[in-house]
Formats: sequence, C-alpha cells, structure tokens
Amino acid sequence: MSKIEVKAPLSNPIVFNAVFEEPKFCAGLLNATGLFNIDPSSITIENTKTYDGIEFITSDMDVKIKIEDNMFIDFEMQNHNPKYNMLQRLNYYLGKLIGRSQPRGSGYSKSYSIVFAIFNFTMFKDDNECLRVFSLKDEKGHEIEYTKIIVIELTKEKYCDKKELKEWLKAFNQKDLSNMGGQDIMKDLAKKIEEINAERRYQAMLDNYELAQRHVISEKEYARAEGLAEGLAEGLEKGLIEGMEKGLEKGLVEGEQKAKLETANNLKKIGVDINIIIEATGLDKKTIENL
Repeated sequence: MSKIEVKAPLSNPIVFNAVFEEPKFCAGLLNATGLFNIDPSSITIENTKTYDGIEFITSDMDVKIKIEDNMFIDFEMQNHNPKYNMLQRLNYYLGKLIGRSQPRGSGYSKSYSIVFAIFNFTMFKDDNECLRVFSLKDEKGHEIEYTKIIVIELTKEKYCDKKELKEWLKAFNQKDLSNMGGQDIMKDLAKKIEEINAERRYQAMLDNYELAQRHVISEKEYARAEGLAEGLAEGLEKGLIEGMEKGLEKGLVEGEQKAKLETANNLKKIGVDINIIIEATGLDKKTIENL
C-alpha cells in the first residue's frame, strides 16, 4: 500500500474532536479497553469543541457523550504534562460531569459519570501499566461504582497486551495512515483522519492551532531567555557585592594582622616580655619569636 501521510494525527486536538463526533469511534475506543461493551447506536454526542466553536485551550470538556440515559463520558486529550496536578484537573472535570448529568428539577437519579483521559506523556513512572482506573473506595474496598476516572498513557503502548487497544494507542500519533491496524474500525479511522486533514474548514483550524502552539512555545522560550538573562544579571550583581564584601572582609583581616605583627615587632624591639606581647596582640608565641 502506498504511503498516506497526514500533517495532523489523531492526538491533535482538532482531529481528536472531529473524529469523536462520530459514535462508532467513541464505541470503538471504549470497547477496545475491555471495560465496556457499547453499541454505537446507543451513543449521543452531547458536545465537542469542534462543532460548538469552543476555544481549544479552555477548561471545558473536549468531547462529552451520553450512552442511553444513564452514562455520561467525557473524553479528554492531553498532549503535554502541565506544571499543575493533572489528576486534580481530571477530578474537576468529573465534578462538572456529575453536575451536568443530573437533569434540572429532578432528584438524584442513578447515572454513571466517567472521565476518559488520554495522555500523550508518561504520568505514572512507577510501573508500565498503560491503562488504569481510578474509583472511589473506602478502606474496606467498598466502591461507589457510579464515578470513575480512566487514564491511558500512550507512551506505554508497547506494554499493552490487548491487541485492539494497542492498535488504537499506535493510531494516536501515527502520521502514515497506510500502516494503521487491520481492524475495519481502524481502516475507517484512517480514512476519517485523512478527510479531516484534507477538508478546508479543518485546515484553517489546524493552521490556527499550529500558530497558537508556536506562539505558546515562543512565549516560553522568550520567558526562559529573559529569566536566564535576569538570573545572570542578578547573579553577577550579587556576585560583585559578595565579592566586594569578601574582599573588604579579607582586607580588614589582613590589615589587622599586619598591624598586630608591626605592634608585636616594635614591642619586642624595646624588650617587652613575650607573654605580654601575646596578651596584647593575640599572636602565638612562635609567630612573635620569628619576627
């Protein structure tokens, strides 16, 4: 098969949101984890940032779906490990999802709220698990089954022992679509990604996103360079001040020592007892005798 290379892979947030506007891809990824058995026809796409026109760098959810009447899932794509605690952010999304899943004017209906996060970096360095599930449990293991956070780390794809999930994990950063996995859903996914990259309305969004990313990177590089310059200037100034202080201190010590030696020498010349000279100058006996 000839090479089919695209500019933006599935991990790109524009492509990610456009792909998961289609229920079959939502179901395909969820079912590949082995944690779900979802019929695509039961899925309703409630919102994505693509067709809602939401700014991509926001605190709102990436893709929110409803499965029948009692399960709500928020798909999140995170490409960079932020300085803040990412799990706290996912917990915030979970809280929002729980609140939005309860219809206004109703009681507390039984509904499942799940945040499904894909990390394009290594979050947990203590093991090789590419898929992990966080849930609420007490110390005896009793679980509140209606809320979960599911995290996938793409960097641990090689440790994945689930064939279908492994194909999905590879697909996220794959730009050569001719090498995409053999499942029918993966062939459809490759075609969808190719279409998104080729479609004019998405091209403008992809260009704008790339421009925004370059701007963010430039700002970081400028801030880093500016911080380095300020640090060097501050260090130089501090170094000069400390150097002057140390030089002055050293000069005073050396001057005081010189004065003591001169005093001791003069007292010795006029025949003052060495013990008196020691007491007067603080010099040791050997130093005085060598004068």
